[in-house]
Amino acid sequence: MTLLRPFLPGLALVLVLVFALFMVSTSAKHRATQEAAFKQTKLDLAQEKLLRTTEAAAYAADAERADAAYNRLRALNTRVEGVNDYVKVNPTSSNQCLDGADTDQLRDLWK
Repeated sequence: MTLLRPFLPGLALVLVLVFALFMVSTSAKHRATQEAAFKQTKLDLAQEKLLRTTEAAAYAADAERADAAYNRLRALNTRVEGVNDYVKVNPTSSNQCLDGADTDQLRDLWK
């Protein structure tokens, strides 16, 4: 033991230096991992924002198409009601041929 006594401070210093280098290396790896995770989180948030924007645009387009379809259906129903009103008003409509205007009106229903 007396033979090792002069080397103990140097050995302790080497052990402290090795431990310090290990901690610095571990800390750098941990920091790099955290930075990569942070960048990935930012990328995920940007993609989520793009997805929400695209989804909102799709909902708006669907609403416009539904509104246009509703308006077309209303117009068609109005035309059908017009033909039905013509049939109700004209008592001879069931036993005579339609004239040109009536035929055009019926054709317009299917355009």
